[in-house]
Amino acid sequence: MVKPPVATPKVVSPPITLFPGPPTTTFTRDPKLQSALDGAIAKICAKRKIAVTDFPTPISIIDLKSAASGATGLPIAGFNDTTREDYIASAGKVGVLYAAFAIRDMVRRFALAVKPKDEKDLFAQLDAQMGPAITAAVPRVTLREPIVKPDYASMIDASKLGGGLSINFKRDYETNLDGMIVKGQNLPTSKCVHGVGYGYMNGTFAAHKFFKDPGGLGLWVATDYNGTRTKVFINTVNAGGSEAVASTSCAMAQLLAVIIVGGVISDTVCAEMRRRLKGAVASNGGDDQSWLTRSSVTHFIPDAALTHDKVGLGTITVGKMAGTPIESEVFGLDVGQIPDLPGSKKFAIAYQNMRQSERADIVAIIRDTITAYGP
Repeated sequence: MVKPPVATPKVVSPPITLFPGPPTTTFTRDPKLQSALDGAIAKICAKRKIAVTDFPTPISIIDLKSAASGATGLPIAGFNDTTREDYIASAGKVGVLYAAFAIRDMVRRFALAVKPKDEKDLFAQLDAQMGPAITAAVPRVTLREPIVKPDYASMIDASKLGGGLSINFKRDYETNLDGMIVKGQNLPTSKCVHGVGYGYMNGTFAAHKFFKDPGGLGLWVATDYNGTRTKVFINTVNAGGSEAVASTSCAMAQLLAVIIVGGVISDTVCAEMRRRLKGAVASNGGDDQSWLTRSSVTHFIPDAALTHDKVGLGTITVGKMAGTPIESEVFGLDVGQIPDLPGSKKFAIAYQNMRQSERADIVAIIRDTITAYGP
């Protein structure tokens, strides 16, 4: 008997690119800024009586050129900023915010290309035509599809407008984005993560050069911050392989810089992200105050000097620091709002793996770096 031919699975070719175009913002390693940072760290290490190689806090600093819209070639410097992956806790929520706007952009482009008849048809076609590519986007995410794929119905409102669809976030999802960034709340964060899904989120980071494989360096978020979804762990220096949100300080500083200068999708879209990150600053009503603007910190940075902010707080689970709370942060800084520092430059800064007792040292490093770099 002749066996019937085996059917070849149909390969679905996505009608649009899966992710928005990569950021137009570029970065240049700057010798003057690097020298200023190296000198500031060496000064602190001498005070602590430790070798510079033992300094535990990766840090990155980017000169935003006064946050000029669409700026490129931004000067950057760092310490262990591209080679060390650390658990960063809630600082990673900036990545969730970024990925949410990336997927909204994808859905808008898809709706224009495919012209679905209504919201139900849109979501069905997204699953069929974009779903396989999303599932395959990040090989590290190998768990069941519900945590990998987006939940469009929970985040996207597709209302009929003329002969097409108007694609926006649902009102509840907008509220959850505010809760995640401005208020630092974990339940709203979980709903934001569920909407985007691990696959699309980390695929965006990889496509936009914020995460690199196979080395596993850069921004990685595979937790919903609320314990309702399975985590996908990544190896880190400060928490081993027991955490699911981590980054290099370079990736975090560059991510914020791209948002501040409007270097991805459009400046209008970046402004939606900036509004929330600005709202997270304590003096603007944010619920999570910067670790460095607290009056208990020697020579603390004035809260009004922060243009955008997101902090992280976690506990080390491995090694000599096991059980120690550690802090991370990514923020925008307006030097013109700090009376005793020169000039009016704006910076994007990220640091991680900092203990509470080290806050004053990080402030000193930032102040000394800016002073030596010059106005």
